[in-house]
Order: sequence, then structure tokens, then C-alpha cells
Amino acid sequence: MTDPETADLQAFLTEELRKTLDSFVGSTFVNEGGLAAIEAAMNRRLSDLDMRRLLPPQGAWEMLKIMFASDGWRLDEAGKVWGNDGTEDYLCGTVDKTTVKFGAGATAHGDTILVNLVEYDYTPEPTSMITVTVNLSSSPVRNTAENPVDEEEFKRLHGYPPRNDDLKRTNCQEAGDLGHWACGLCPEHNKARFACGCVERK
Repeated sequence: MTDPETADLQAFLTEELRKTLDSFVGSTFVNEGGLAAIEAAMNRRLSDLDMRRLLPPQGAWEMLKIMFASDGWRLDEAGKVWGNDGTEDYLCGTVDKTTVKFGAGATAHGDTILVNLVEYDYTPEPTSMITVTVNLSSSPVRNTAENPVDEEEFKRLHGYPPRNDDLKRTNCQEAGDLGHWACGLCPEHNKARFACGCVERK
């Protein structure tokens, strides 16, 4: 199917299923029983349309591709589902092409009903990476009582090993109090305050 044909099919199905939903207007149906009734009614309508040869077999596949695209994913002809992190494509999972067919599934989100018109089997790709987003500008100040700076980290941060009471001042729990303004760890420069020159006053 070409895109215009797919769009025509979507418009046609939307209108047909709107007629089906009209019979539920005014009733309290946003519950499991009501959703099951909606699914059954829509599946009867889809079956009727299919028996009348109004649903082309490839139509479900084309609609599924559009559905994935609307979520920012790409479904290729081999059934591979691809995402993109802004720099490169990555494999999200695989759709078994032999399982793709028209079939209504309804879910409720508040007082809104979402209807999916395509059934398919999807296998997610095992992930080897977990992405964690950290906003460094709002990161909490490090608790050096629970997570103190040791000699190795001090040397890595400053380029020289700690001398005299450097570690004690860096991990000082009275940082910012009178006489301790140059104690503690500077979150902006990630160095001991006495080394970066920042002072903290409470």
C-alpha cells in the first residue's frame, strides 16, 4: 500500500469504529467489562469489514509501521524496530511479521479510551546498556561523612597527594561554620575548598 492508501484506510477505519463507539455514548463503560464490550464490538466490525474484503492483508503491516513511527521508532520490512538517540539508530526489538493482523484492543487512561487496531507479537531486544540522566547543576552536595574523599581520590582531583590535614579538612563536617569556611568539598570545582579558593558561609 502507498501512504495515501494507508491514510485512506486509517480514515475509513476511524469512521467505522467511531460508529461502533457511538452505541456506547452516554453509558458508564470505562471499566474492564465496558472495555471488553468495546473490544468485542470493534473486533466484530473489523471481522465484518475483512469478510467484505475491505481490509487489505498488507494494510495492518502498513498501519503498524505508522504506529511505531508516531512513537519515534522505525519498523523495517524485516520486522526490526529501530530507535534513534539523536546520533545513531539502535535496535529496540523485533515484530513477528506473520502475527500482524487487524484486531482491536481497548485500554482506558482516565476517561479516555485508546484503541489499538493492530495485533502483533513483539520481542524486545536485550539491552546491554542502562542510561542514567543526571542534572549536575542540581546535584546534591556530597555527604563526606558517608562518602569521604580518600587519598587516591584526593590525588586524582588535585594532582598531588594529600599533605598534613588535607583529608581532614576536605571531609570536615563543620564546613561553612566559623573557622571552617575553607573546609569541605566544592561542588562547583570538585576540589577541596582550600584548593579551589571557594569559601562557604552559613
